[in-house]
Amino acid sequence: MEPLPDPQTPADRALHAIETTIGVILGRSIGPDENFFEAGLSSLDLVRLHEVSARQLTVEPPVTVMFAYPNLRALRRHLAGEGTVADVGGRSAAASQVRRVGTARRELRKRNRSESEPQ
Repeated sequence: MEPLPDPQTPADRALHAIETTIGVILGRSIGPDENFFEAGLSSLDLVRLHEVSARQLTVEPPVTVMFAYPNLRALRRHLAGEGTVADVGGRSAAASQVRRVGTARRELRKRNRSESEPQ
């Protein structure tokens, strides 16, 4: 995703700051649909990105937003107010997404451990 040339709204400034920080952390930019974790960011990196974005916003979102909207496109929609958190079976879509990300990360760790064990 190309950096915003002249961010006007607080959401635009926050996204610009997030994209710039991702570039510094990873040494490259990421695509709009590239999952933060799959791109190489850690949970700690997402907390840092949240801090960077919170400085630009008038209302600080919870840190879970970074996990619930795990790519730039989803995060852009959320911060711009285009996306709403729909209720899914008594749980919010954001909570469902956080749960899916956590499950995927646990599976990846388990696979990495089993591949590193001597046979």
